[in-house]
Amino acid sequence: MKKEAVKTGPAPLGLPFSPVVRFGELLLVSGQGPIDKNGKVVPGDIRVQTNATLENLKRILEAAGSNMDCVLQTTVYLRDLVEYSGMNEVYSSFFHDPKPADDHPSW
Repeated sequence: MKKEAVKTGPAPLGLPFSPVVRFGELLLVSGQGPIDKNGKVVPGDIRVQTNATLENLKRILEAAGSNMDCVLQTTVYLRDLVEYSGMNEVYSSFFHDPKPADDHPSW
């Protein structure tokens, strides 16, 4: 097998990494955030920003021929743990059982 960068649409120029890499049937997706299609941070609270982040992930996966049900693990970074419940409320709506393994290195 060899790895290949997956084109999922227009990507910001000059990135020193691939937004998505395929290795066999496995997709590795670079970190996502609440960024709109113009490269601007989506304003709003943690719920709005979590929704924007996961919509970005969903769009990338679908463009690569996959979907949210195939996600095996996520890593979530929060600036303030007080925001965990709001993030989790939105996060839970994007994933069905069995939900992906989850890592919170900020804890």
